[in-house]
Amino acid sequence: MPILRLSTLISLLMFSSALLASENGVTDGKIILGQSAVFSGDSAELGIRANLGAMAYFDALNARGGVAGRKVTLLKDDDNFEPSNALENTNQYIENDKVFALFGYVGSSTSTAALALVNKAKLPFFAPLSGAAPLRDASNRYVFNTRASLLDEIRHSLEQLSVMGIKRIAILYQNDAEGKSAMTAVASAAQKLGLELAETASVGRNAIAIGATGVSAKLLAKKPDAVIQLCSYLTSANLIKEMRKAGYLGQFFNTSMVGSSAFAAALGKDGIGVSISQVVPLPWNTRSPIVAEYQKAMQKAGHSVYDFTSLEGYIAAKTFSEIASKVGKDLNRERFIKTAETMGNIDLGGYTINFGPNMHNGSSFVEMVVIGKNGSFLR
Repeated sequence: MPILRLSTLISLLMFSSALLASENGVTDGKIILGQSAVFSGDSAELGIRANLGAMAYFDALNARGGVAGRKVTLLKDDDNFEPSNALENTNQYIENDKVFALFGYVGSSTSTAALALVNKAKLPFFAPLSGAAPLRDASNRYVFNTRASLLDEIRHSLEQLSVMGIKRIAILYQNDAEGKSAMTAVASAAQKLGLELAETASVGRNAIAIGATGVSAKLLAKKPDAVIQLCSYLTSANLIKEMRKAGYLGQFFNTSMVGSSAFAAALGKDGIGVSISQVVPLPWNTRSPIVAEYQKAMQKAGHSVYDFTSLEGYIAAKTFSEIASKVGKDLNRERFIKTAETMGNIDLGGYTINFGPNMHNGSSFVEMVVIGKNGSFLR
């Protein structure tokens, strides 16, 4: 009888171990991730470049043997910046593709649309390209942010304005829940710094042409010292061109989500002096170890153009892989989450990510850059 009990116990332990080792999206040779992002339309640069940077890291990692012998596979699908499409893609990843984690979603409305499914499936939602407040709630156990928040960017920008002696600002924002939330955050931060909000104006989410909306005239009439823009790059570029043409000499400030390279290209000569807050280091500063490593990986992948968005994708991929590598062979979602929360500082090469229990906002790094001649960026 004791022998029977012992053999039964051993069988149960082996069965339990097999269950613990088994995890969606993890096989003997692969870790499968899913990325829903914008890969078409006016904002496609954000998704394309973020994916390109992530793949530069994952390809280099896989060539070295991957994570504990497993190669990372990143599935990608276009959501065209539409929440309903992101929701559909997310459901596909969870129910059909059985991914281990969701990675590198682009945009606030598309990312927040996925949260209910993420929480239900209890899988990591890693490194969305968004600074939105709903993704930073401590109750979101499965969301891990590797970029500073929108509020961090706004505060940094307004502090710069205050130092420059600017007193009156205007805000152009996207007329949706995301845009209204951002506008409210700017207005609140401005009030705390003693800045006067001279005017606000809104445009539709997919608006490009500004002239017919009367937005330029509305803002020009109030003569603000600076305009804070919380819109897509084409909308923002067209407003700047119209206001410059009308003789406006004030400052323009944008956040990192504008898509800096496409924005600078769309502006041409009108871009000189326009400010953009950034959440990663300057991608051309090879004195930074993470930037030098990123450039080397990009070159090996056949890419000679560097930008902020692909660097952010690279940083996100490296952070994910550092955590997964720390877990090791027995990778599952729960171990990944607990490891991320207890690793402490993750030094990626002069750029540090730090998660903790109930603290999944890994970075608050923000710096301001200015568009220079020929679309260059200066600190």
